[in-house]
Amino acid sequence: MSRAKFPLSKYSTTAAIELDALLDRPSRTSETDSFVDEIMTLVRRVQRCCQFDGDAALAYVLLGRAPRYTVRQHMNVAILTALMLSRMASVRAQAALAAALTMNIGMLALQEELYWTSNPLGQDQRAALRQHPDMSVLALRERGVGDPAWLEIVAQHHEALDGSGYPRGIGGVEIRREARVIVLADRYNGMVMNRAYRPGVAPDQALKVLARRDASALDPEMLAVLIKAIGVYPPGTVVALVNKEVGVVTNRLLDLKHPIVRTFFLESRWPNDKPLKRLTSRMPQFAIAKVLPRDALKSPIEPERLWPPSPFVESDDEGI
Repeated sequence: MSRAKFPLSKYSTTAAIELDALLDRPSRTSETDSFVDEIMTLVRRVQRCCQFDGDAALAYVLLGRAPRYTVRQHMNVAILTALMLSRMASVRAQAALAAALTMNIGMLALQEELYWTSNPLGQDQRAALRQHPDMSVLALRERGVGDPAWLEIVAQHHEALDGSGYPRGIGGVEIRREARVIVLADRYNGMVMNRAYRPGVAPDQALKVLARRDASALDPEMLAVLIKAIGVYPPGTVVALVNKEVGVVTNRLLDLKHPIVRTFFLESRWPNDKPLKRLTSRMPQFAIAKVLPRDALKSPIEPERLWPPSPFVESDDEGI
């Protein structure tokens, strides 16, 4: 093994492309036997991304690219889940991440269809949506998944603490802790991700909605873990500072409300040649004034400029 530097943005994008092919692989083929091994390889990749540079991994949630929405959604939830589970004890982390990467395998076409439209669900669509955890479990069994924890987490990833979830309407301690993590990660991601018909909700506002509107359905312990794991303004958030500089949150700090921001330009000027580092807790003019839409930046974000390549330990069995 040797240490090498690898841009996490490309690493995550490559993993997303591989996941796309895996999720589309038919059951009962000559490749079925390798499905579990290949998913677990992606699980280790997600864990390594979060271990070596959690800030760059979080930026992928807001800024990353994938072949299609369904794949990006699975990758995002897996990243959020990994960062949350790293702060928890007595959990089946790899089973949970495998579940996060495969939880909607039973409704891929419907999920992609819903990405493009804000129309109310039809009766058949609503029924398929409520049945998809069970359909995903069935699809995973057909692909050789036998881990009871993996399958149970997938089955429970839309249940709610107050019993209002689906497909079984269980609640409280009946829901695995790992599933409660994914429930929250999935809801948060669904709010902050852009859709074809609407922009994503600002991360700080998404946390407020989860804490207020969805409080009865979510585990408050898990919400606290999420906030500690990602911060109020996670990396990848586009912000305006009090001094009217515009930039991107790049690094979390212990102070969850005051991350490091790299600014690109003033509202009335062209971009800086080099992003300026701003400690948002240090001086009043560098405080975050508001969150902006991701298209507020006048030029595409180059992830390697904001999150330089991180050192990895190269290993043949981890696909690096």
